Amino acid sequence: MKKIILSLICLIVFLSTSIPANADVIYGLIYKNSTEPLLGSGSASRSRMGEATCTSFLGLVGFGDCSVATAMRQGRIRSLSHADMQIRNILGYRVVKVRAYGN
Repeated sequence: MKKIILSLICLIVFLSTSIPANADVIYGLIYKNSTEPLLGSGSASRSRMGEATCTSFLGLVGFGDCSVATAMRQGRIRSLSHADMQIRNILGYRVVKVRAYGN
């Protein structure tokens, strides 16, 4: 009985960390590697690119700053053209990279 309860708890934790709480376009329970749009102004000019990264382990521990503002600061961007986000999830190890483009 204890093994069944422990297995159910592990399954719930695993599923709850794999299913997105935000509006991901797609998600993968075991594996995901996709690039998704964040925002854009419609400006075609984009001479610089900045990147910000954050990491999460099983949804239990997360660290990093993956904000658009950090990506703009890293790329020395003053005028934002658009931003996208790359999400890679492999068995609960999730890395999110936000890329900002502009001048």
